[in-house]
Amino acid sequence: MIACFPVYRAYVTASDPISDHDRRYVVEAVQCAKRRAPGVTGVVFDFIQRLLLKQTPVTTPDECEERAGFIGKFQQITSPVAAKGIEDTALYMHNRLVSLNEVGSDPTRFGLEPASVHGWMAARRTRWRAALSATSTHDAKRARTCARG
Repeated sequence: MIACFPVYRAYVTASDPISDHDRRYVVEAVQCAKRRAPGVTGVVFDFIQRLLLKQTPVTTPDECEERAGFIGKFQQITSPVAAKGIEDTALYMHNRLVSLNEVGSDPTRFGLEPASVHGWMAARRTRWRAALSATSTHDAKRARTCARG
């Protein structure tokens, strides 16, 4: 399931409702895991899905805390798996355009028109006034040695 997670991580918390995005990511990961591991009974994946989506019954505060702890640990491990499985392998070797290899980027999407970038940044500033808008990160893959023969 962790290797099938379609994004870096979900943001499920003990107290907040689960977003439609996070619900979709968990369900997608479970469906992928079932296809990739047909020898494992689907009951296991279904249980983990219910657990991650807070659909398992809890009767005590301790049980609620244990479930929240599991969800938190699961979400912490999906990011490094994604980084090692995709960015540090495929993106490290594929250098169509180095800026496409930034963390969180999509190498299949080749650039934007300047007006689109400016519009996106203006909308982002309205929604997240204190957010950092980096044009490059320390995680650029092969930023210094992008030339390939």
